[in-house]
Amino acid sequence: MNSQLDEITILLVEDNKKDRELIVKTLSKYFKNIIEAEDGKIGFEIFKNNKNIDIIISDINMPNLDGIDLLKLVRMSSLSIPFIITTAQIDSEVLMKAIDLNVSSFLLKPINLTKLLEKIDILCEKRHIKNKLKLKQNEIKHYIEAVNKVSLIFKMTADGSITYMNESMKLISKYNDNEISNLNFDQIIHPDIPKKYIEDTWTKIKSNELWHGNTKFVSKDKEVFYLNNTIFKIKDLSKEEYITIAFLNTKENLEKRDFHKKVLLNIKEANKKEYEFKKEIINLKQKIQDYEKFIEEKSDESFDKLQIKVYSKEKQIKLLEKEKIKLESKYESMLITKRNEVKVHIDTAHKYKVEIDKQKEDTKEVKKEIDATHKKILTLLDDITKKDKTIKDLRFIIKEMDNKS
Repeated sequence: MNSQLDEITILLVEDNKKDRELIVKTLSKYFKNIIEAEDGKIGFEIFKNNKNIDIIISDINMPNLDGIDLLKLVRMSSLSIPFIITTAQIDSEVLMKAIDLNVSSFLLKPINLTKLLEKIDILCEKRHIKNKLKLKQNEIKHYIEAVNKVSLIFKMTADGSITYMNESMKLISKYNDNEISNLNFDQIIHPDIPKKYIEDTWTKIKSNELWHGNTKFVSKDKEVFYLNNTIFKIKDLSKEEYITIAFLNTKENLEKRDFHKKVLLNIKEANKKEYEFKKEIINLKQKIQDYEKFIEEKSDESFDKLQIKVYSKEKQIKLLEKEKIKLESKYESMLITKRNEVKVHIDTAHKYKVEIDKQKEDTKEVKKEIDATHKKILTLLDDITKKDKTIKDLRFIIKEMDNKS
């Protein structure tokens, strides 16, 4: 069983006293916080007044308020809280309603308590992983903020149009936000730089290579400054841009070269992995949507016919399960690597706190892009997990019915 059980609160809604007592007796061996309700109406009142409930287990057929109506009311307040339905008989119409309301799992009565504990354990593990992801997000956020404070950053399109400058770059180039929208790379690169040198640089970065070197720039008021630059392509699903992360080419900055180089390479690698991860999520989501469409098209058929169709898709379900496990493992490995690297870079960044404090204004745009990207990833991953779980439960129910028949 999951090691985080002491923190879990379970709401059990069951009108049959014997069933309720049996379930509570079993769950009490593993969970400290179990709240009982003898019908859906009482269960919903408890849910409204208790913000710490983590999992709801509910029967379908109950007086005052049945399990489906309870699920509907709960989903009006929370779209994500795990909800397990128990029932003695399954009806295809009820099944579809529950799936539409994002039910987490089904269990047929008489309840197999071992399977119930397995399902709860899986839901607890997802909760634990979600908390770990939040911690990783905060680490990455601090990491990006540290990089932004010690570097000069600007982005541009393939034609050289400047789309973004952080505060440090705006300060040294003397351009403000309004001027940046009409600014081109040719206006900030010093005219002494040979055209061939610039063309070779563009060729390299457009080929997805990392370019690194010292370059001479000129500010708005024609003041010359030198930067140690690293330039690489950043990909989004809809556009491509090129980001330059640079440091003033002074003696102090050159002494930090090893730190800067490692930070920039890590950013490029993280960006590449994130792009690949997003593509895999979209592909997996499309497969799930195709399967949902199949279920919707066949919803008017008899349940027996639907059962035959679902069995024919068993291979496809197993493939999706393997892809999902592989995807989760890959992302978890990436997060562990980033955690170790971020710790090293943050420790180094603290040594230069005096210099960092001079650059007080952080760029909000970079932060929003990172936060938005991770938010999309979490949303997509959560959606995949829920849909995948629903498909598993559907297969399990059909199998149980087949065994009974």
